[in-house]
Amino acid sequence: MKIAIIGSRGQLGSDIFHNISGQIVGFNRPEVDITKRETLVKAFEKERPDIVINTAAFHDVDACEENPHEAYLVNVEGVENVASVCKDFDSTLVHFSTDYVFGLDQKRKTPYTEEDRPDPCNIYGMTKFWGEQIVRMTLPNHFIIRVCGLYSIYSEKNFINTMIRLAQRGKTIEVVADQFCTPTSIRDIVDMLSELVYTNYYDTYHMTAEGEVSWHEFASIIFGLCPSLTKKYGALEKVDIRPCTTEYYRRENKQLALRPKFSVLANVKINQLPLTFTMPPYFYGLGEYLGDKHKNIFDQSAFAEMFFNMKTQETDNEEETSN
Repeated sequence: MKIAIIGSRGQLGSDIFHNISGQIVGFNRPEVDITKRETLVKAFEKERPDIVINTAAFHDVDACEENPHEAYLVNVEGVENVASVCKDFDSTLVHFSTDYVFGLDQKRKTPYTEEDRPDPCNIYGMTKFWGEQIVRMTLPNHFIIRVCGLYSIYSEKNFINTMIRLAQRGKTIEVVADQFCTPTSIRDIVDMLSELVYTNYYDTYHMTAEGEVSWHEFASIIFGLCPSLTKKYGALEKVDIRPCTTEYYRRENKQLALRPKFSVLANVKINQLPLTFTMPPYFYGLGEYLGDKHKNIFDQSAFAEMFFNMKTQETDNEEETSN
């Protein structure tokens, strides 16, 4: 089967392009622009893809607040173009969405399932939800995949690299401690997709790593797995990382968009499918990423100890629940 990846040069698209199985072709701007339907038609006529994976989006959350028209043009009208052309060419559509379709409930503490009603708290999340709805209304053979906190070896612009870069500069790092999510390695998503896209289990799925963590906790884990970081690069004896509130960080960094306080997704539907791959815990993906991308500072023994401790904690929690 031929798979076309829209946005194959972006972080998500690049990882899928290089690692998913099948006959792969990339669709990218300016030749293929989802806001211009005629460019999609031309590309489809040439390549005749069986499956189309759409990773294109306007995902700068604050820029969406400043430019709601552009956000709507890409995340809604552009998605409508993709879905309608897929329908015309009888192509299956895999459309990526986001945990940000949730978040208005700032007191939420339990993971969202696919059956929960979306409640976005910003324009980005709102336009992504509208895009989902258009896909559902346009063609039956679709997968909508909601993801969270993505990172990949194919991009320098992610939370992990930012934390390491700041630590290398010996800077005091302030990280939000009251936003909870599940950072997810795109490589794990690709492994799941490689099986799912060749099925006809069309539906909306949450596809994130397992577990939940605040951004401050996640940063602390990163530095715990790279204990030589400051000795090798910085002027401090240890990384100076400080927790802060969403309100403080938003004010100090002049963020326009409200962020969800809790956007953990539960992989309920994907776990019910008869697939061989399951999404691993978030710390497993982190260890694999650091081992690939930052092997010069990654401490495997620290990871082994953390992995053992977290697995032991999971077992203890399961036993407490069963009792």
